[in-house]
Amino acid sequence: MTLVTQNRFVIRDKGDDQEIWLLCEVQGRARAIEQAEVNYEAFAYNCDEPLKCNSGMFKNHDSMYLYFKTPVSGYLSIFMLEDGLVYRLLPYAQMNSDFESYVPVKADEIYHLFNPAYRNYFEGFPMVDEYGLTTYEDGEPLSNMIYVVFSPKPFQKPLLNQQDDLKYLELIDFMEWLNQNRGLDKDFQVKQFNIVIQN
Repeated sequence: MTLVTQNRFVIRDKGDDQEIWLLCEVQGRARAIEQAEVNYEAFAYNCDEPLKCNSGMFKNHDSMYLYFKTPVSGYLSIFMLEDGLVYRLLPYAQMNSDFESYVPVKADEIYHLFNPAYRNYFEGFPMVDEYGLTTYEDGEPLSNMIYVVFSPKPFQKPLLNQQDDLKYLELIDFMEWLNQNRGLDKDFQVKQFNIVIQN
């Protein structure tokens, strides 16, 4: 899908208020939905009982874990958007080339990702990357978007940059990668949700 650069802002009255709308043209191709999506579960949490703390709300310096379960075996990758950059969180940073684009996941198995108590999901790699969440000192909450990418078929990762141990890409490049994969693979799915970090 390509965003056409001819866009304009329009101010619309809504009762006693006004709204600013951005109007733009989008070009792309569509295809019919041929089968139901895989109904997998994914959410961020920060306690010992994930089903009781899956609100996506975190306090400054909380750890972030991710719960994942799928009804079919497949391939998984996880990304996080922060300040215009999309960071790849899974596969873990130190994983070898066998896990270059994704990690394999088994049907009906519960995964507690980024949690050091659960280290042995991926054969030959008994480590996890742990993520502590922080926000600004002035009390403003910080909101980040998590993208959980899953397909029953293998897929190629996007072209990534690296800073320290973090791999990342620009948001526009990430969206282009998602759209290309959705166009090529009808089973390629993305679940996205916000997490909020407060002081």
